[in-house]
Amino acid sequence: MINHIFRLMWNQKKRHSLIVFEIFIVFLVIFGTIYLLSRDLAKRLVPIPIEINDVGTFKLYTDDTNAVMIKKTFNDLNSHIRQLPYVENVCFNRTNMPFEDSYSSSSFNLNGKTVVLYFREVDSNYSRLTKIKLLKGRWPTLAESKLDPIPALLTPEAVDTLFGAEDPLGKIFYRGDPDKSQAQRKYVVYGVTHSFKQQDYDKPESAIFTLYEPGLHDYGYAGVMVKLKPGTKQDYFRNIEKEIFKVVDPNVWFLWSVSSLEEQRAAINAQYGSRFLSRALVGIIIIVNALLGFIGVLWYNTNQRKRELGLRKAFGATSVSLRRQLIFESLVINLFGILPALFILAQVYFMGIYPFEAPIFFFSIVVSILLLSFLIVLAAWYPGKIAGSTQPAVALHAD
Repeated sequence: MINHIFRLMWNQKKRHSLIVFEIFIVFLVIFGTIYLLSRDLAKRLVPIPIEINDVGTFKLYTDDTNAVMIKKTFNDLNSHIRQLPYVENVCFNRTNMPFEDSYSSSSFNLNGKTVVLYFREVDSNYSRLTKIKLLKGRWPTLAESKLDPIPALLTPEAVDTLFGAEDPLGKIFYRGDPDKSQAQRKYVVYGVTHSFKQQDYDKPESAIFTLYEPGLHDYGYAGVMVKLKPGTKQDYFRNIEKEIFKVVDPNVWFLWSVSSLEEQRAAINAQYGSRFLSRALVGIIIIVNALLGFIGVLWYNTNQRKRELGLRKAFGATSVSLRRQLIFESLVINLFGILPALFILAQVYFMGIYPFEAPIFFFSIVVSILLLSFLIVLAAWYPGKIAGSTQPAVALHAD
């Protein structure tokens, strides 16, 4: 029976070759769509290891380079905000705050291995305000942060690149050009944080956390996070600008924004989430179009074979066996369309032409095969049902 079916398929190879080519193209498109969606979902599922509830934010900037003025302003501002009745804690960030679409990075190296790390320069209140948890080690004190080598905390992604399976605690690594050792700065690992990412649709980044003293050797920028007492967020938004300019000279300083980590998260998620929804919508359209296309092609092929199917039914074939034959043929054709696509994807993956993430790559391959096979079976089932219900005399007469 199987040999007979393969012989029938071979006799119609020209017609089937077009279906094979269509399956080849559709499989690549479905794979790409599933890979992108899976990658976005995988990023979304990685938690952000800080507490963001009841955390207000604001950003200040000045063009003035007077270091004494900057330090005094930051110190006075820190003291004043802490005294407000709705404030529990205050933290200064010299680089970017969470949920900002900006980065500050630099190159680090160790024993010939180089990695670009995203900088997170924060003051000594950061760990208490965000309640960030460590996998191992501890935060340095403010006094220790001024030592040489410079104390630092790394994310697991940075540890994997620089130290591999070794315990990183107490190990020294370098910032700068490895070919110019005199220009490098030394850092020592004090701890390892959980995987950290800038926003929900971002992937965990290789990052370094270091402590700094606001206003010391500083430039005129500060991102400030304010931990609020429960239920006082409205008080914060209503009064914070007025309170800031009680201390800060409005002729010298600019207040860029007043927000909260929750609002910043919602804003950046809306931006990147719309991309995810667009990809999902495109994926659904592709799958529906592929299904309709397959139904149309297989229906046409079935109508072209009415005489053959009528003869088989006249010789005792049942409706179920005819339907099973058409589905089997479709799955074999599906296999011939998928195999060259798998070969091309394997070459792209193993030659490193595109930086596929291994777990998501293989997951997307499996899901794409199952989904396309399901579409093929679904597309073959209905034409097969129509063909199986046709009486032999009608089929032979139509021919």
